[in-house]
Amino acid sequence: MKKSKLKLGNFYENSGYVTLNQVLFLIYGRNSCAALRNMLLKKGLPIINKKIAKRSVKFVDIDKFWEWAEKNQNSLNFRKLEENILGKEPNWVKQKRNNDILQFDEKNTRKRWTDFEIERLKKYTELGYDLKTIAKELKRSEGAVRRKKYDYYLD
Repeated sequence: MKKSKLKLGNFYENSGYVTLNQVLFLIYGRNSCAALRNMLLKKGLPIINKKIAKRSVKFVDIDKFWEWAEKNQNSLNFRKLEENILGKEPNWVKQKRNNDILQFDEKNTRKRWTDFEIERLKKYTELGYDLKTIAKELKRSEGAVRRKKYDYYLD
């Protein structure tokens, strides 16, 4: 009752922790899933279990998270993480975020194929280049190149 009278809010809002689901949403957006969550937990993501109203909630201590994240940078993608949304960030996070954004842009994901790219695909196929090389040259995934070759009856 005292908490209500003082209008303190719930435990979530007044602790130094963030829920695991909130952290996953901030880093990966709507793409976060159970498999991703389990993978991070297996890699030792520091979590704290708290019982709140007869249910267990997983929390992440932000300071410990940044220490863990520095050691596990390859497992994380900070492309969608807004700057300083999880409090003050270590210096290395800005560089990691920029690298993740550049890598995403280089993949050319979900963009329409241009006529020029299709002509290059045909030429590389005629020259006998393998799928991996063509994908690298066109900055497309191997699956996208394979599908486009199938669509144009190449091979």
